[in-house]
Amino acid sequence: MNLSQEAKNLIAMTALVGAVALALNDVALDGNDRNLLSWSVGLFFVSIFFWLWMRRDALAEQREEAIKAAEESASRAEELARRTQEKSQTERQSDQAAATVDTVEADDLTKIYGIGKIFREILYDAGIKTFDQLSNSSREGLIGVIVAAGKVPPPGLETWPQQAVYASKGDWEGLRAYVNAS
Repeated sequence: MNLSQEAKNLIAMTALVGAVALALNDVALDGNDRNLLSWSVGLFFVSIFFWLWMRRDALAEQREEAIKAAEESASRAEELARRTQEKSQTERQSDQAAATVDTVEADDLTKIYGIGKIFREILYDAGIKTFDQLSNSSREGLIGVIVAAGKVPPPGLETWPQQAVYASKGDWEGLRAYVNAS
């Protein structure tokens, strides 16, 4: 019989209350009627049985939940390992690209609205050192670089490539107008 936890609690509490009521009646009655004592003891043991039954089922449910949680954790760990492996491959590719770009003089990326010293260094480490390179970067690629560095992508990140287009042309007025319009 598969009862819900609430039904089992109700049965156990009813048996316990019945056992207590019979025990109180036995105390209140003359000692002549010992049959009530045996009923109260029986109900007491029935309530203990139901309590143990509930505990067994509760422990089984907890065990099943723990197994599910362990399986979910394992799948999350596998996913994290896969992403870490992809990230390390991306970093190797970035390192190779950075080795070829090291000969290019870096632009001051802090002229782009939203890029401060920290994000500039993150972009430099990822091999994005010029306005041209930044203008050719995708939103997803920039987010990936920033998240890989352990930072939260800032608001306005999607405007960086367009701002870099203005900066690479030296159009500072156009850049300022674009930023103000955004």
